[in-house]
Amino acid sequence: MRRKSGAKKELLLPEDEIRDNIYYYDEEGGGEDDQDYDLGVLHRGLDNRPVIMRNDEMPTFTSAPQYRPRPANPNEIGTFIDDNLKAADNDPTAPPYDSLLVFDYEGGGSDAGSLSSIHSSSSGSDQDYDCLNEWGPRFKKLADMYGGGED
Repeated sequence: MRRKSGAKKELLLPEDEIRDNIYYYDEEGGGEDDQDYDLGVLHRGLDNRPVIMRNDEMPTFTSAPQYRPRPANPNEIGTFIDDNLKAADNDPTAPPYDSLLVFDYEGGGSDAGSLSSIHSSSSGSDQDYDCLNEWGPRFKKLADMYGGGED
């Protein structure tokens, strides 16, 4: 056997790698690009609720429900929760909105046609599975399952 002559090639450290498809992920911080969002948009208090109009019924102009501020006494937390729960239940602008959702409408004039002519049968008595026996040994188990197998 013959050995390769010459010096061994040194392994490159990730910092020294110059190929574009290899990334060094051990970096500190993410830069300033992730600091450009507005926290004011993300935070909304109870008094700064967005105006949401329902489109499934005519709007009724009622006064907005009055939410209680957080109590100073911790013993009143149960009353605080009950009062604000009642106010939220009576708030017409608060989701979820009750509306009719129709899922079985597939549109008019469909090229696919109707599938109502297909009937499923649990008995399977009107089906003839004897042809499975003619398909050979690969379909023998299937033919046995459907009663067309040989005894």
